[in-house]
Amino acid sequence: MLTLLRVFLQAGFNSQQGSIGQAISLVRKSSSMNDERDLTLKKTTEQENLDKLMSSPDGQAIILETDFEQLFNKVLSLLATILSKTTLILEDKIIIENSLSIMVGILLFKKDVYS
Repeated sequence: MLTLLRVFLQAGFNSQQGSIGQAISLVRKSSSMNDERDLTLKKTTEQENLDKLMSSPDGQAIILETDFEQLFNKVLSLLATILSKTTLILEDKIIIENSLSIMVGILLFKKDVYS
């Protein structure tokens, strides 16, 4: 679920300010969990379609009406819960990676969340 949210937000941030989407990609590229296909810069048709959707008026409305402060707090709470576990499984590590990507995107998009 977080993967879908991260991809959706990344497309939305790309349509608003491309550098935020690039920062999210950088967070993912620096993660040791990425496999080789994640490191390619080629966009798939699905990604291009999502980018097109998020650039549309409907996509912009979704981004502009999102309560990023609440989303940030929920993701932070989830991240704290995962990190409090004594042992992590692969799914936990994927949650951590996606949570960090989402949080970086939110902090870059809505600076007032942390100020």
